[in-house]
Amino acid sequence: MGSVNTEIRAALRDEKRVSVIINSVGAAGQGLRVLVGVPGVSAHADTRPTSNAVSARSLESGGLSAKVTDQQPPHLTARELQVLRLIAKGLHNRQIAAKIHRSIKTVEKHRQNLHTKLSTHEVAGLTRYALSVGVMDRPQRWARGLARSAKRLTPRELEVLKLVAQGSGNKWIASELHRSIKTVDHHRENIMKKLGIHEVAGLTRYAVCLGLM
Repeated sequence: MGSVNTEIRAALRDEKRVSVIINSVGAAGQGLRVLVGVPGVSAHADTRPTSNAVSARSLESGGLSAKVTDQQPPHLTARELQVLRLIAKGLHNRQIAAKIHRSIKTVEKHRQNLHTKLSTHEVAGLTRYALSVGVMDRPQRWARGLARSAKRLTPRELEVLKLVAQGSGNKWIASELHRSIKTVDHHRENIMKKLGIHEVAGLTRYAVCLGLM
């Protein structure tokens, strides 16, 4: 077969799904380009025949530092960066609109532009990106009490927290952990109650600070 130039522009949230897609390409993967626009995702594939075509983020162990081989970060306007920061803080469109004195429709447009430019489709992905590029600082109060608060979570709750921070929905998490959606709902409720955090952005920030991502 000839060289294939395939671009994957989906919100690939974890290594398992990346691996499944890469392996499914098989021999045609000589021209594979994996474009992952959000931190927290790593793609492990041997694409040496076309190394110049590969653009992937590889994480350093336990951290958010990412290395991009040949793709520059997307350009975000000052307004988009402002909206990104507010999304990462857990604000909804109506709250953001009030903060920046713009219409909800305008905020929705900025949010859509962010999703398009960063190749992500969920709040968790936007939050991880905001943290990785320094748009939003990691809360010091969490950094000081991480060890103590982490002890409140069971190993299963930590596992669910990590998947939530990767952008996975309850249905996917239930399938991944071989549990019912109702059980996953229960774990999420316990996590939010124990941490006092009630939005995905907050859970994602916590997971990053804890080193789960």
